[in-house]
Amino acid sequence: MKFSQDFIDRVSEANNLVEIIGQHTILKPSGRGLMGRCPFPDHVEKTPSFSVSEEKQVYHCFGCGKSGNLFTFLRDQQGMGFAEAVEFLAERARIELPRTETNDREELENRKKKNITQANLLAAQFFRRQFLESPEAAHARAYAESRGLLPETLETFKVGYAPQEWSKLTEELQREKIPSEVALQAHLIRAKQSGTGFFDLFRDRLMFPISNKRGDVVAFGGRIINEGTPKYLNSPETPVFQKSRILYGLNETARFIRSEDRAIIVEGYMDLVSLFQAGLKPVVAIMGTAMTEDHAHQLKNLTKNIYLLLDGDQAGITAAERSLPILLKAGFHPKGIILPQELDPDDFVKKYGLDTLENELLKASDLFVLIMNRWIGNKNLGQTDKIAILDRLAPLLISVTDRRLQDLYLKTVASRLSLEPQWVREALRGTSSSASSGPRTSTTSAKNFSSSTNVPNQNVNAISTGENAVKESVFKLSKATKAEASLVAYALKSRANMNYFLEEKALSLMSEGDAKKLFQEILDADRQAPERFDRLVSQFVNKVDKPHLLFVEDEENENGSVGILTMIVKRLKENHLREELKSLAQDLQLQESPEKWERLKQIQIEITLLSKSAKGAV
Repeated sequence: MKFSQDFIDRVSEANNLVEIIGQHTILKPSGRGLMGRCPFPDHVEKTPSFSVSEEKQVYHCFGCGKSGNLFTFLRDQQGMGFAEAVEFLAERARIELPRTETNDREELENRKKKNITQANLLAAQFFRRQFLESPEAAHARAYAESRGLLPETLETFKVGYAPQEWSKLTEELQREKIPSEVALQAHLIRAKQSGTGFFDLFRDRLMFPISNKRGDVVAFGGRIINEGTPKYLNSPETPVFQKSRILYGLNETARFIRSEDRAIIVEGYMDLVSLFQAGLKPVVAIMGTAMTEDHAHQLKNLTKNIYLLLDGDQAGITAAERSLPILLKAGFHPKGIILPQELDPDDFVKKYGLDTLENELLKASDLFVLIMNRWIGNKNLGQTDKIAILDRLAPLLISVTDRRLQDLYLKTVASRLSLEPQWVREALRGTSSSASSGPRTSTTSAKNFSSSTNVPNQNVNAISTGENAVKESVFKLSKATKAEASLVAYALKSRANMNYFLEEKALSLMSEGDAKKLFQEILDADRQAPERFDRLVSQFVNKVDKPHLLFVEDEENENGSVGILTMIVKRLKENHLREELKSLAQDLQLQESPEKWERLKQIQIEITLLSKSAKGAV
């Protein structure tokens, strides 16, 4: 859904960045803002250096340099796209989303989803209370302990217990005024086949709530505690839960995936919880299905580096084969590890330790190469066997969007099959020069397979953050002089600073470049809505290549601030005069005049005076 700027502003103003960040770190008053330890997992610190301005609704870490606003924080912490973050914040502030042209059926479906999500939340809270408090859950607590699950891990993932009784959850939902129809739609209960009434779907199981990226509970996974089947029982699909669209644990692990720039994919929630507790945090689980395009889309905003941690059975290999073209088409760099057949990731890390698993990840093969080698094996391939392997590999090669990677894979295939790379390329393109030089492939292959080996995919580093998201790095502030970057930062800091620079006509002193364009856009935005000055930095923090350049630490006193502003202007004047001097010197080479020489001498004197007064200040 695309949102108007007015709606985005309304949602932003209705939420408080301090409250959202306060859920991840303790913030304490400091000067005009608040300070706390950096909440991002790749920056561990003892002394607080993470600053949050409630007035401006922005954050900046003076330790690691991360900066942003509400939307960037939700992106980096929870992996939300821009539109997802707007919807999340709107719901949090109880602001109704803009109405689109929907019919009665769509309205009914939206209401149904909301009711199911509410029922799931109450069920998750019920299961958690049962696990913590119920005497009947003693064996569940003992089982969790026997699996090595620590209390803090169980709390992080809100692990609960479904009582053995037939209708305890049913009765709880009735007390909470949840209609039976909603509980049935959520697949929390089932109708009795004989007579009237309902019974619980999950009984005597360790319960794992399954959440979407926003943290809404959409389904459950239940692990049997005693003997019984099935060993694992997942919620059937509902209007809010489709396995092909949900990555278990992503709401907890997105920030680690982004900070470590990698995502490790496992097959079940027990594997994820175990690895997370062991210290391997950037993990998500696909819950027994292969990767889908929806899964890939959710991870694309976070990293390009994917590691499939596969069980050694045939099901795991088949899932990897089905996942590979999707990952390659989405622009990922997928790698794979096949564990010993009798071990899953949970067993492996318990038997060999996290360091051993990390070493395996470091040595991981490209998933394409791993699958190719399994298909080829150690067979002595004949000519027709090689053609068959090429036909099998062709869809994978065609799906690679990064042409550089495609070319490397092609050369690997050629080497493995003892063929010439050019012959393989022609065979896959279906454009061999003669009938005897190679086979023709389908027109689809010929259309999609590129003969260029040097042109990288132009979108290889693109990050999609939603239709309304501002393109990253619009203004290259890192290319500006130190004085110009400082001017922008100090102008955004207070109205008094902005007015000072306007009085000094600082804009006219800036060189033609991104810093001047940015400052002009800031001035235009301020003129349009002067009452929103404090939100300007939040508005522009996503529009610069180096957001930390928009932030400066508070000065010890007001004189210090005024002195810095004065020095910034002096540096701007000096730089402006140097540009004029350079231009004048070029003119003098073409045509001399007493006026030009006089002006040149005057500029040199002014530069000398300014340089002395501003030396070392900015």
